[in-house]
Amino acid sequence: MVFHLLALRQSVNPNWPAVYYLAAMVLLAATWTRATTGLTLWPGFMKLQRPALVVAATLTSLAYLVPVGMWATGRTGDDKLDPMARIHGWSEAGQKAGEFLAATPRPEQTFLLALGHRENASQFAFYTPQHPRAYRWQPDGIIASQYELWPTPAEALGRDALILQPSEKPLPRRLERNFTQVEKLGEIRVPLGTSGSRKWQVFLGRELKAWDAAP
Repeated sequence: MVFHLLALRQSVNPNWPAVYYLAAMVLLAATWTRATTGLTLWPGFMKLQRPALVVAATLTSLAYLVPVGMWATGRTGDDKLDPMARIHGWSEAGQKAGEFLAATPRPEQTFLLALGHRENASQFAFYTPQHPRAYRWQPDGIIASQYELWPTPAEALGRDALILQPSEKPLPRRLERNFTQVEKLGEIRVPLGTSGSRKWQVFLGRELKAWDAAP
């Protein structure tokens, strides 16, 4: 309930309340057991099991109403009310990134380097068909995600990088200096209905010389 209330004012990642689902199942099992203890005859069964049946009917109804609500939201075109809005466009973006990757001189020797929020690295790592090794550029050196705890591109010296910049800004000079050469390949733009689009500039960094991400 706390996370449901929190979701009314901010975005909530599904893994936050996930830990409570197991406890909820135990609670439902306890409610069911309490409601059905001592059952012998059919009339008594229906009478004692009624609370559990109400819970089951309510949860089942909600489960069926969710896709109906999502369909209705899609029909109205109101992206703000769409519970799946956060994941729209990633599959198409990954396909386009795969096309850029396949066109590089050394596709199998090319890793993916994403700037911006960590979701850029994680979503492209998942949705790009080739599933390249993905890294993230953190310019201030602060550990802001799991990508700063995992191995860095320092393990990929000599390889190329497909660089994804989620803004119109040029690449940081400090990042470019890590490569022998950096060239712009194009951009990825995926429309998102009435809420705009997802877009990235796409660069190719040739032959990683070193990995200096320190501020």
